[in-house]
Amino acid sequence: PVVRDADKKSIAEIAKVTKDLAGRARENKLMPEEFQGGSLSVSNLGMFAITEFVAVLNPPQSAIFAVGSTASKAVMGADGVLGQKQSMMVTLSHDARVMDAALAKKLCMTLQSMIQQPALMFMG
Repeated sequence: PVVRDADKKSIAEIAKVTKDLAGRARENKLMPEEFQGGSLSVSNLGMFAITEFVAVLNPPQSAIFAVGSTASKAVMGADGVLGQKQSMMVTLSHDARVMDAALAKKLCMTLQSMIQQPALMFMG
């Protein structure tokens, strides 16, 4: 389903619209205009314990994020002590005719910043 004008909605509004659309999608009650005309998609297989995948881009959309599950990774701390951190793989497939590599990189870096610092999503 497509969340229209997501850039103008609050996170709470997006959550409400998404919940409604997902529920009606499960019941096969969406109208064609509710799943057509998006520009960017998110495909989440993480909830099925898939750690990494590449999503197929559906034209005319310009990009799609593929979100995998989180996994615990061993990391060496600055103090030399071995520890663990949660890691999540997100890949981006994009149409290079619409979005060049520099813009795709910027989009990925922005998403990474927002995931690592969720408070950024509440700032203008």
